Amino acid sequence: MEPGANAKTQGAQGAVLLLGGRSEIGLKVAERIAAGRTVVLAARRGGELGEEARSE
Repeated sequence: MEPGANAKTQGAQGAVLLLGGRSEIGLKVAERIAAGRTVVLAARRGGELGEEARSE
């Protein structure tokens, strides 16, 4: 991907790794980019990821 580009403008598909997945911001980012992609959330306390983070 070129600098300044984003997945939407490049038509990218595939997987996304999102660090900070427990935060409200992390979950909102995941919701926004999730369509058509595999999203992997990572958090320091991964066992505390809520059900909304585990849904498909």
